[in-house]
Amino acid sequence: TRMPHSEDGVSYRARVSDTGYVPPFPKGWYVVAEADEVPGPDLVAFNAFGRDLVLGRDADGAVRATQDLCPHVGGLFSQGGRITDDCIVCPFHGWTFGPDGRCVEIPAGDPIPERAKVRMWAVREREGHIEVFHCRRGQAPDPDAEVHDRR
Repeated sequence: TRMPHSEDGVSYRARVSDTGYVPPFPKGWYVVAEADEVPGPDLVAFNAFGRDLVLGRDADGAVRATQDLCPHVGGLFSQGGRITDDCIVCPFHGWTFGPDGRCVEIPAGDPIPERAKVRMWAVREREGHIEVFHCRRGQAPDPDAEVHDRR
């Protein structure tokens, strides 16, 4: 059966949680986009290493990458989300996530749940490409790891 906010039968909550599952892609840097495909703070959707991601630029021009799914009710950041004051802002209810992925603001004034967070991926720009580091959660990015281009 299909689950809410799903087209393939996987619930949005299952997509948000990746604590145990890592898609079968080798650890390393993945070329996700050309630098000019992410021009500013508006979040742009990309798919890499089996994940739906969004990328945008902060006020300093650095690229940020996170999952394309807000943990609140499963809204997609790519449908109008943006980076404001170095935070990812969901376009639906305004939940705001800091640079570490933790929710820092809920506009309705509700208390922030402990588990309200998104996964942030390490990003670098090289030779006009945007690369995102894929690994198990909690592992530090390896600057010398292999670069994969599977766009």
